[in-house]
Amino acid sequence: MKEFESDIFFSFYSQENLFDSDKRLSGKLYVSNSNNIQIKFINLANPLEILSAFSNQKPKPFTVYGQTSDGKRFTANQCYMNNGNINFTQGSLSTQRGEVSIGTLFLGEWLNDIDDIQINEGRVRFSYFELWLGSFKINENYTEKGKEKFSVDLDQFNTNLNVEIDNNTILKTSRSWQQKVELNKTLIFNVQQYLSYEFNNAISFQEYNKLNFKLQNFFRTILPNKDIFIEERYITVSEKEVEIYSSNKHYSSEVNNVSLIDFLYLYNEDTIQDILLNWFNLQNDYGRIFDLLTPILDEKPFMYLEHGFLNIIQWYEGFCRIKYPTSHEEIVAFDSKIANIVSQISDNEDKQFINDITQYSYEAPLNKQLKRLFNDFALKEIVNINSSKSDSLIFYISKNRNKLTHPTQANDINFEQLIYLKEILKYFTYVILVKTLKLEENTYKIQKIKANIQHYYAQFIENKTKESEV
Repeated sequence: MKEFESDIFFSFYSQENLFDSDKRLSGKLYVSNSNNIQIKFINLANPLEILSAFSNQKPKPFTVYGQTSDGKRFTANQCYMNNGNINFTQGSLSTQRGEVSIGTLFLGEWLNDIDDIQINEGRVRFSYFELWLGSFKINENYTEKGKEKFSVDLDQFNTNLNVEIDNNTILKTSRSWQQKVELNKTLIFNVQQYLSYEFNNAISFQEYNKLNFKLQNFFRTILPNKDIFIEERYITVSEKEVEIYSSNKHYSSEVNNVSLIDFLYLYNEDTIQDILLNWFNLQNDYGRIFDLLTPILDEKPFMYLEHGFLNIIQWYEGFCRIKYPTSHEEIVAFDSKIANIVSQISDNEDKQFINDITQYSYEAPLNKQLKRLFNDFALKEIVNINSSKSDSLIFYISKNRNKLTHPTQANDINFEQLIYLKEILKYFTYVILVKTLKLEENTYKIQKIKANIQHYYAQFIENKTKESEV
């Protein structure tokens, strides 16, 4: 997220208040990765207009409208007042200083009804996006002594991405570039690449955010264990481009050391359209299963081991239920048998009890689902095990899952074993993604993932052997 600060004048609640000298305020707008987005101001002249904003009793978010010193309009949404120094003077409320915390800043226009605005176009830039697309090159002779001119081929930045991800949305790439000379000797040449949306019919801000979330998850998946954030975000509303800044303390600058071998998949004009279509189809087919995927793979260090294992095994259960659904005929036959049993029971509470405990009993057990998954994705071939050893691995996965979901039986958890199983499942998930998205498998990163699976499986076998000898 770009950081900046600017002198501003602004008003609370209404754009009309900007043109009222008694209600218009002056202050400073700060956009910061470390301190979020805020307005600081002093000398509040007529504070009765914002009395509710200062209330400590269930404060409600409000909107701020303003303009920067260079003439840019802005709308600050989901705002809260904090750190206000309030005094009572001659029966009226006044304050010498105040601070407004901003949830989302729309820079470029005054907007009404944020949730209902209609977006015709948009563009977004993610962390490391330029690296993924490939670095630019300058002709090799520009460093020669006495060389005063050199050239940069801007065509090398062009990409042919043009994906119709649904009936209303086309995804393309676009770029911006700047060049300047600092201190008359240092050339600064900056190229920024974006993913751009074109909408046949305008969409809402909420729908726009959902598209960005799906793409952000894509980049989090293909660049594991790195901080992937939306660095820039724009929308076009009524032919005016508006830049969006969001307060979020997890924002960080692009400081992680990243190389091309860290990516599961590198940009390839011949395959990118199919890969992205596969990704959006998976999102549509599996829904929230894929919304929850990246936090599971990129787990935080403070997460308890038991929670980490349960999170990933729950993902497997949900994934298998969608991939291997029980047929309609099987469900009908099962429901018929339950209905026959219930019809023979006279007590209504007992009937309801039977219905409740059998509501999802038609679903295949986890062991059976995992066995199908291991076979279909050739997971057991990665660790070179036969069906018997594969069944044993699945048995211990299910055994630990059952212990953790029945706390009274969880006193004998083998935590070392749990670590190995969790890591095996995590890296299996990457392999499932690679195969489902149809990515190239013969890459350094994917071979490294397979090596991790083999390492943790060997550790699991060693631990199981020790346990059986005790």
